[in-house]
Amino acid sequence: LPASIISANSKILVQEGLKVSKKNIMTALGSALIGCDSSIQSPLEILNDCWKTLNDLEEISDYLPCAAIWIEFVAIHFQPKEINKLLGGIIKRLQETGDRLYDANGDIE
Repeated sequence: LPASIISANSKILVQEGLKVSKKNIMTALGSALIGCDSSIQSPLEILNDCWKTLNDLEEISDYLPCAAIWIEFVAIHFQPKEINKLLGGIIKRLQETGDRLYDANGDIE
């Protein structure tokens, strides 16, 4: 959007933006970034800022869909080392839930 439209409607944008959950904002942002070409500037900075917000999501049902999208972003812009690090964090988070549904030793069917 042109800056003139954004600035003229900033109050509405803020009011409406505050109605949207963090989960939906993070999911939409991740999806939008995945759709961009690979010339995104500062992907590490983007990832670090967004991953902090993603980790603030308390409900695992909010966290997992967002993490799935952001892992795709990482797969596009980073090496396997970074992918493994984030997957390790996701697994740790699942194990911390204590929910047997996400048992790390369960078979995938």
